[in-house]
Amino acid sequence: MLESKRLYIRQMNHSDFKEISKMLQNSEVMYAWEHAFSDEEVTEWIDRNIQRYNNDGYGYFIVIDKYIDDVVGQIGLIKQDIGLGIGYIVKKEHWNKGYATEGATICIDYAIRNLKVDTLVADIRPENIASINVAKRLGMKKISEYDKIYRGQAMKHDVYQLKVTGLTTKIVEIVDYNPNWKYEFEKLKSTLEKTLGNSILKIEHVGSTSVEGLSAKPRLDVDIIIEDYSYLNDVVSRLKKLGYRHLGNLEVEGREAFSYETTNFMEHNLYVCPKDGKGYLEHIKFRDYLRLNPDKVKEYSDLKKKLAKLYRYDVNSYCDNKTDFIRGIID
Repeated sequence: MLESKRLYIRQMNHSDFKEISKMLQNSEVMYAWEHAFSDEEVTEWIDRNIQRYNNDGYGYFIVIDKYIDDVVGQIGLIKQDIGLGIGYIVKKEHWNKGYATEGATICIDYAIRNLKVDTLVADIRPENIASINVAKRLGMKKISEYDKIYRGQAMKHDVYQLKVTGLTTKIVEIVDYNPNWKYEFEKLKSTLEKTLGNSILKIEHVGSTSVEGLSAKPRLDVDIIIEDYSYLNDVVSRLKKLGYRHLGNLEVEGREAFSYETTNFMEHNLYVCPKDGKGYLEHIKFRDYLRLNPDKVKEYSDLKKKLAKLYRYDVNSYCDNKTDFIRGIID
């Protein structure tokens, strides 16, 4: 159903009884539950998750390492009273291999993109340090604690929350430079030029996808250049015919931002800028400097990859922590 470079994730069924038992009947794996499951409880576990698939479309999933062709754990999304939860159980022999973090990331990405959620939670026993460390690697923060009643017993749990931030980009993904980006820009540029005609001066490919060799989010940045703001209303009207909506300057001087519901082109950020506007001039300065300085391209790529790991679901913090590097080059 879902996959990453290393993992394949699918729904469980009763033929998985043996593999699921290796987890649920291992007292070390199940120490947070304070008991190993019986055969009957394992069967009930499978039935319960099949019911979740039917009712909610998700539950605990089977996680398989594609390279060793082995079930390594169960990871998934669970509807709880405290919110949509992320859960992970990994076989004892596969602890400390990054499976929980990688599998949970796949499921969280799915929840954000397909279920359109912006908040997920995990309830974890305070002594479960391994699970807490996974939650922290996922960007989750402790927000509360409560007593969870399980088998008639009150068990203290800490609640960790992941709140996705950012206006348009919900997941920060940085990939290696792709030569196709420049061709995707040219296709978009051609359509825009036909619609905008002599209302504009030119269209520029800016941002990280415009610099050869620079790692970037796979999303174009495009500046439409006008003589001055007297042309803006006409451009706004023409862009509206293509499905773009004017958002204003979003508190950035010298550029007007636009959004779209659907597009036939590669995902992109679109801006309209006066030729002497600060926004446009800084875009060009930054792009052209990087094009002439490959050492800075590598430095910026490394920085972005590092920040993307730290702030995968917090695009605002990701952008804020790039500011000093960008400002240094512009200055």
